[in-house]
Amino acid sequence: MRGRCAWGGSNAYDAEALAGASAALSADLGGLGVLHHAVPGALEGFGPALEMSPDLLRTFLDTRVVTMLVAAQAALPYL
Repeated sequence: MRGRCAWGGSNAYDAEALAGASAALSADLGGLGVLHHAVPGALEGFGPALEMSPDLLRTFLDTRVVTMLVAAQAALPYL
């Protein structure tokens, strides 16, 4: 795997797609060495957590935290 890189872009909200992408990349590369989770852009209205609306807090957690944990679940068997 050393020196090889692959892009497995997938919908971070789709656990099945992430699992499939992880399996396909692992098969192609002989395993996974790194999981890189990147969420582009800032949330509109983002500020101090105590000033954010409950809806914005849910969006933040779902977009930033839940998708990262789902991606980790999908990749962990191959790391």
